Parts: sequence; C-alpha cells; structure tokens
Amino acid sequence: MRIFSWLSVVLVALLTSCNCMQMVDGGILDESTGKAVSGVVIRLVNDNTDLDNKNKRIGISSRKGTFRISQMSSGYLGCPEITLYFFKEGYLPTKIITESFTTQKVVKLTPVR
Repeated sequence: MRIFSWLSVVLVALLTSCNCMQMVDGGILDESTGKAVSGVVIRLVNDNTDLDNKNKRIGISSRKGTFRISQMSSGYLGCPEITLYFFKEGYLPTKIITESFTTQKVVKLTPVR
C-alpha cells in the first residue's frame, strides 16, 4: 500500500510538470527614431505556413508600444521555445524566439523605406 501511495504521488507530479506557462512582455520601438510603436500585431508562429494565418494573432501592442503574451505549452523536459512575429504596415516583419519561462524583450521594428 505504501508503494502505491508513493507511486501515485510521483505519477501526479510527472503529469502536472508536462505543462508550462510562458510569458513574454516588453516594448516595441521604431528602430530609427526610438519611439514606441502602437498597434503592432503579434502572432504565434509554429512554422512558415502559419505566417499568413490571421487566426494565429495572439496580441497587439498598446498605445505605449508595450505587450504581454502568455502561452500555455507542454514539454516533458522543459518549456519549448516560442516564436513570435511582429507585423505593422510600414515596417518589416520582425521575429523573436524565446526559450525561458518569463522573458522581457525590446523589439525594434525597421521602417520600410
């Protein structure tokens, strides 16, 4: 009976460790002026086929150019990386990859000339 109880605890701990909550927050700046950029669409992208998928939009930057993305993901040996793309008319798309649980990023968008 004692082994069964111990095994149950280990099994529950293992199953609950398969999910992790990852958070990325920060600011978006115009690379040439250093000013905040609002209204930037943020998409979670798993592969290149997702780039044009409008349903993958998971956020938009605030008037002050800030953003916060929370993503629940699963991973047996840790959290998988998150790939985010930032889109705004008049700027080149920008990609960031984050691998940790909580990350703060400053994203610089390059204006199209």
